[in-house]
Amino acid sequence: MSNKSDASSAETDEIKRAYAIVGELVMLASALDNQMNVVCITALGLDKTPMLEPVVASLDSARKVEILKALAQKISSPSWKKSLVDYAKAVEKVNRARNVAAHSLLEIDRGKAVLTSTAAAKLFKSIDLQKKTVEKVALSHLEDGIRIAETTLHTGENVIANFEKADAEFKRRFRDKGPLAG
Repeated sequence: MSNKSDASSAETDEIKRAYAIVGELVMLASALDNQMNVVCITALGLDKTPMLEPVVASLDSARKVEILKALAQKISSPSWKKSLVDYAKAVEKVNRARNVAAHSLLEIDRGKAVLTSTAAAKLFKSIDLQKKTVEKVALSHLEDGIRIAETTLHTGENVIANFEKADAEFKRRFRDKGPLAG
């Protein structure tokens, strides 16, 4: 940079880029959490009522992931089991990246935006006592989270579609076999 103004402008641009990445990641994580409500309802075969999705939405994302992983263990089809487990694990990765983005301090280090934790417990986990430095997270980590989130949203749509087909087939087969069927 030729002068302080150019450096300041470059830092401002880098900060804006970081904010855009953080914002995109947070919004994608929210979209995934919302999609996971539908995945849980559909995969569990819950009857849709007006209040069901708001109730499921009140569950913490980690609890929904646990539910999906537990359900996957009960699925006999290896491909369906793998699809549901892979979806749940991908959501976990996105949520970890989102948590880093949401609970870290943004700073400029050698012209690049990086994230560091200010929480004592996380700070002590990431400190290098030999060098007296703290581990910094590059924005590329968040960009990876964005790519995973975009792919996972697509995967989630396939998971929902598969379970909707399975539910429709189940209802078709057992429609007339209920307790009041003659």
